Amino acid sequence: IGGDTRLGGFLGSWSQTRFRIGDIDVSDPMGGGAALLFPETSFWGNVQVHTGLMPVDLNTPGLGVSLEPRRAGSSWKRMFTGTLSGGSLAVKPPVDQPIPIARLKDATHGSGVASGPISPRASLVVAGTLGRGTSYTREQLAETTSQITSGFAHLVFAPDSTREWRLLGLIQKSETPFENWNLFRAPTASTANTALHVQSTYESHAQDATRWRAFAGFTQRDRQHTIGPSTMYIERTVDGPVENLVDSVGSVLTRRLTAGARVTPNSAPDAGLRLEYGVDADYATTTSSDLFAGTVRETVNSFPARIWSYNAVAGDPHRRTLTTAAFASALFEFAPRVTLDAAVRGELVHGGAEGAATTVTWLSVLPHAYIRVGCSERRTLIFGHTRTATVLPPNWLAFRD
Repeated sequence: IGGDTRLGGFLGSWSQTRFRIGDIDVSDPMGGGAALLFPETSFWGNVQVHTGLMPVDLNTPGLGVSLEPRRAGSSWKRMFTGTLSGGSLAVKPPVDQPIPIARLKDATHGSGVASGPISPRASLVVAGTLGRGTSYTREQLAETTSQITSGFAHLVFAPDSTREWRLLGLIQKSETPFENWNLFRAPTASTANTALHVQSTYESHAQDATRWRAFAGFTQRDRQHTIGPSTMYIERTVDGPVENLVDSVGSVLTRRLTAGARVTPNSAPDAGLRLEYGVDADYATTTSSDLFAGTVRETVNSFPARIWSYNAVAGDPHRRTLTTAAFASALFEFAPRVTLDAAVRGELVHGGAEGAATTVTWLSVLPHAYIRVGCSERRTLIFGHTRTATVLPPNWLAFRD
């Protein structure tokens, strides 16, 4: 409960998964394929999952998860849910079977949602969740209990039938066992996360005019680890790399600021060509503290191999990345069941670390095209090609900073 998500698609690594709330990217810029906050299901009206041929506004070779916030209806509604598991309701320890990666011991979860109009032109959704649970990791029980508390609000204001302004806020606090507690032989080691997310969108969607929307969002997560011992024990055949394990120890304050716009020129209902343009800017910063200072004792197949010694680092490393992108997309309709979607995306990535002598910059041009051929009402053939580019995680900037 409340831990980092681990989702992956066919032939893609779960470390490349990206998460969005509407148009706003809320993925952890440090990499690892997790979101900066835990995506409680009660807050979303629908969830879209992309894999393979990604839309041009989503650059990832892995999996893309888009969360659309829940909207209020024309009348007030309230919904409360609760779940409980444990004891005889939980899976028993395995007997004469391989040890599972994880197994639930007990869990409780509750949520409440209220939504409705607050005026003829405005509506509001408010929601909250509370969860608590304990689980086994490879049949080892962490003494720290996972718990999470979340609050959510979504306000929609429509001055008229063609314009809409949306404001969303989400706050979350969680505490989970430290992911690598077993390597420190410290079952009480824990990780505390405090996350805040705010975003706003203004949209104009008149049927007989150019449709457009502008959006901006801010996400922050403060992650603090409480570990205790300063000696790590790793088995290199199953753990590692050492550098990644050492990086996971430090506490990190992460901030992400995103802004962008989408423009769709007006076209006739039977037009054979539809265009769309978009721009995005994403600025992410990380500030690390309480970095690992101690010893890593490494074994290979249970035999002592190496001892790694890390000294304390003066100051708190501060790293930043800026990604700007623009794209143009065209949808050609050759026949009622044959369409061609062609697009190109340009992406400029820039990153640097405080005190570093140089920065990192690269430019990527990413073409995107696929053909849809409808064979029947329920069957469609899709042929396509997309090119994606990797993101720049701030921890890649650790060298010589």
